[in-house]
Amino acid sequence: MNNGMEIPKLMKKEGARKLFHEACRKLGIDEKRMSELCVYELTDGTRTSTDLGGWEAYFDGGMFVLRLFHIMSMLGAKNAYVLTTGEGHKKRDNYSDIMQSLEKQVNVYSRYVKEHNVRLKFVANVPILARFTKFMRMLNKLENESAKNDGMTVYVLINYSADWAYRTGALKKLPNANVIIKHTKGQVNEGLWLPGKLHNNGFVYAQNGSSSRNWTDKQLVYFAALMLKSMIHHQGQQYQKSYKEGEKEYIRDMREKKMVFVHKKLLPKPTKRVVIFSNLGPEVYEF
Repeated sequence: MNNGMEIPKLMKKEGARKLFHEACRKLGIDEKRMSELCVYELTDGTRTSTDLGGWEAYFDGGMFVLRLFHIMSMLGAKNAYVLTTGEGHKKRDNYSDIMQSLEKQVNVYSRYVKEHNVRLKFVANVPILARFTKFMRMLNKLENESAKNDGMTVYVLINYSADWAYRTGALKKLPNANVIIKHTKGQVNEGLWLPGKLHNNGFVYAQNGSSSRNWTDKQLVYFAALMLKSMIHHQGQQYQKSYKEGEKEYIRDMREKKMVFVHKKLLPKPTKRVVIFSNLGPEVYEF
């Protein structure tokens, strides 16, 4: 078990890019568009996906995020959001487990950003965190440690709520997120939306929880490729969509008459299932 101070074993860039090329070829998408992708990752299922308990379950979820974004950074992604805690989480009876886990994760990320070109920026509801003065000092130190990095920027939401973000303008200068990722439950609570930052978004549903020990590096690379496919599916489909000659008839035939349904196995003996959507309907991928 990681003792809270060790960086998990990380994938190498050459291996990640080779697998990503393979995944994008199978999905029929342009891997060079990865730089356009900005995901909003809502972790979930950490307490039910393994037999870990207490802070260890949440810590495992934090390492899932580290490994996923490490891979996405190597593949060319420039920005991402991740939800760690929402304002409503403070009502939980295990809130102390969550905070203990976050403190331990800070120690790991502190070492990580010194060795890898990823920048962390914390979007924190500070008044709610006022009693966690030590934790706030740790976050400030970590953000400063990563400030020199000019690779992927990860916006980490802590004690977040959409009402707070709207009221304070906390997201005003931040990038648009074009893909929402949700694990285990196919919904996003209203209080966790990103006001003004979810235009032209796609939705990716992962049946499996955000548990590091349950995902291989290869599965994370394929997961990233499906995020990119979701982004590509939805670009140009909202607000000002116009149809080429014959396009409406094709969509009507495929969606309304044939009820097209994509269901593909990308890897042998799959243990992960992800659902994305196009303008024709749902697409289920197993890997």
